[in-house]
Amino acid sequence: TGAAMSNVQFRNGYWDTRDMDTGMGMGELRLDLSRARIPEGDTSLQIKGGMGKIEVMVPAGLNITAQAEVLLGAINLLGHKADGIYSQLSFNSPYYTAAERKVKLQMSLFMGEASIIYGQGNAAGRRKHGQKALSQRHQPYDMGRLRGTGRLL
Repeated sequence: TGAAMSNVQFRNGYWDTRDMDTGMGMGELRLDLSRARIPEGDTSLQIKGGMGKIEVMVPAGLNITAQAEVLLGAINLLGHKADGIYSQLSFNSPYYTAAERKVKLQMSLFMGEASIIYGQGNAAGRRKHGQKALSQRHQPYDMGRLRGTGRLL
């Protein structure tokens, strides 16, 4: 899935996730995981872009590992930021390795902004669509596990 010049959004209604490799040439790509039905096991999402904005919304408590790199621009991973030339950040949620459902996010962008933010998680909707509500034990993320560099070449 991808687009050359467009605004692409994966966020309307509930949807089933699967391993995905998507991208855009120029524009904006938004992915809302707060309404996603995430299967048990590992789900890998790779998002690549040329120029523009990539935004991934995650519900609080979703176990993720994330890596983002932007050649020229900014990164915001759940409030931790880096910007400049060749910025990189990575994040591991505290219970990622032991989680039943987990998502591995990899984002790369030539120029622009890549971000992961908290979305509007819906525990009632998750139960309705066959997923357990996220436990309090997994909230909030341990920001001490967030690593990053914003460095100039």
